[in-house]
Amino acid sequence: MKDYVSAVTENKILGDYFEFGCHRGRTFRMALTEARHHNLTEMHFLAFDSFAGLPDNLGEHGIGAKWRGAQLVTTEQQFLTMMQEHALYLEQIQTYPGFYDESLNTALQHRLQDARRSAAFVCVDCDLYESAVPVFRFIEPFLQEGTIVYIDDY
Repeated sequence: MKDYVSAVTENKILGDYFEFGCHRGRTFRMALTEARHHNLTEMHFLAFDSFAGLPDNLGEHGIGAKWRGAQLVTTEQQFLTMMQEHALYLEQIQTYPGFYDESLNTALQHRLQDARRSAAFVCVDCDLYESAVPVFRFIEPFLQEGTIVYIDDY
């Protein structure tokens, strides 16, 4: 995370941090910490997650035995409590609950565009192909020259 945030700073990529898949908040807290180290005071931190665990795994990609629906649950309240305890950029954290095939819709895209959101850094940690597809469709209007997209489960 440190190198990615350094690249955002060095290349003057203005925008926000988008994270898709926030279970346990580890990566999100690292992003907050690195943003603080780089004095990224204008950055907003957007957490997209079902906050109800994984959706049912309907894919035929051979990982069904490992990832099943309702695994990896961190509720929205648990996530927000962890962020409160971390105590960085609290007023700039926004959560967007829901399974991606429903929550990542054009209405939300328009709302974020109206709020002038753009992505400096995108973290995609969906675990399932079926979850990642709506993410990539959703983020397209927020990408800009230099945006870093990190894919955890490539």
